[in-house]
Amino acid sequence: MVNVLNIVAKEHKKWLRIARSFGLQETAEDLVQDMYLKIHDWKGKYDKTLMFNKTEVNHYFVFLVLRNLFLDLCRANKKKAAKGYSMLELSKQTGIDYYSIYRTKNKIQKLLNQKLEK
Repeated sequence: MVNVLNIVAKEHKKWLRIARSFGLQETAEDLVQDMYLKIHDWKGKYDKTLMFNKTEVNHYFVFLVLRNLFLDLCRANKKKAAKGYSMLELSKQTGIDYYSIYRTKNKIQKLLNQKLEK
């Protein structure tokens, strides 16, 4: 039986480059290691998709695995960063009308999106 992880790991530098292309620097190595763990956890379930033959890796499939791990990481960080109050709680604590907070939030969000698009 071919050990898929050994074959995939031969191109470790390529996987690091892909992880860095997502904007990661210090955590790129961690993302690639998570990819290896994910492949190991599959226990051969996706070996036919991961490998074209006994020696050739499907690079696009590995890219998708890395991208999905990166997106999961982004979602987890977003949830951690979302420590704040709901608009209703802010309204109660500040005495500002709920809809005023709602409209202000939407205006700021629209302005930020416009600046990011430029």
